Amino acid sequence: MVQVQEPWARPDTKTQNHTGYESYAPVDSWAKEDERPRVMTYVRKNSRIKAQQRRPVPSRDILWLDVNGYTLLNVYREPGRDEVIDYVTNLIPPNNFLIGGDWNVWHPEFEPGVEGRNRGADLARWLHTCNMTFTGIPGEPNHRAGHVLDL
Repeated sequence: MVQVQEPWARPDTKTQNHTGYESYAPVDSWAKEDERPRVMTYVRKNSRIKAQQRRPVPSRDILWLDVNGYTLLNVYREPGRDEVIDYVTNLIPPNNFLIGGDWNVWHPEFEPGVEGRNRGADLARWLHTCNMTFTGIPGEPNHRAGHVLDL
């Protein structure tokens, strides 16, 4: 499985595909730039992998998938917008839950030495409250500007 945030997706429902993967988007079609999905998930085609998409909320920034007993959530949080982080930090995660996304937050738990901002403290608090673990390497940059934004 590959979770992508800010995928290449253009008007007229154009995006990148691969014959070995099934692609999932939170919207079925888009005609304009401001309708395109900002998250996509690709699941390898295999007879032993069973994937089912859910759409509990209408959003181009939130993608839920059930894959072989795991619940996967892929999110993109636009800088300065609170809808996605409010949605996620009010969730009670199910068992076997994995979440990944481009959060655009800063917090010392993810990047030691930085000052928390952009609601990074809210996300870190939610992770602790839900007994979830950050699986990245704290401080290892994953953004071209040298910060840890994709968690």
